[in-house]
Amino acid sequence: MELGLELGFFLITRFFTIALGTASVYLVYKIYLSLFSSCKAALVSAFLLATSMTHIGLSITARHWMPTSFIFLLVLYVVTREEVAERVRYFIALLIAGVGVGVDTTAILALIPAFFWYVTHSTTPFLRLLRDRLIQTGIVLFVALAFLPTLLYIPLNLFPSYGS
Repeated sequence: MELGLELGFFLITRFFTIALGTASVYLVYKIYLSLFSSCKAALVSAFLLATSMTHIGLSITARHWMPTSFIFLLVLYVVTREEVAERVRYFIALLIAGVGVGVDTTAILALIPAFFWYVTHSTTPFLRLLRDRLIQTGIVLFVALAFLPTLLYIPLNLFPSYGS
């Protein structure tokens, strides 16, 4: 009975990572389409990712690497959407990166390409963007979401009176 539950869990997690791997190919297509405005470049980049043995290997393994990769791509996808207001794009990127820290702490690094996108494509001064209430809320939520896994992973022996 217990073996069946474990087998079901591992099958579900594998299907989940396979779905994220497939969705990441679509995200790469959309990101490259917005970056280069060329359908051919977007298709070639999506094809190269879809046929990459590393990507395929990570997609069929029920580990944290594919969700982390998906978080990176999702942040890039959100940031490159020119039709969405700039403050909304960066707010959503902060939320996605904050949630991504719960998957893997390296998801914080997804904000580096978002910052480079801001530096190269934004006309809004950085201090004005930081004074925006939505961005301030996003920063607070990012810090809270990034700090939450730290609280969950603290060993109980740090708090001797907790278990008594």
